[in-house]
Amino acid sequence: LENGLGKHSVAQLTANELFNELIERKLFTYDELKLLTNINGFSVETLNDAIFSRYGYRDFNQMMEYE
Repeated sequence: LENGLGKHSVAQLTANELFNELIERKLFTYDELKLLTNINGFSVETLNDAIFSRYGYRDFNQMMEYE
């Protein structure tokens, strides 16, 4: 809890790690994320935009807080 974000903190995740986490949790398919990142760029920001679009959470951290 040293960063104040709680036990589900993912603030340090890279785009690669977040991409894999979203697929492993079956929140998106590989093909969906591949299309989005090919169009908008491979970044944490793009992946968080996808989370917001589908689930209404600002980012993966916020989504995990409500899981």
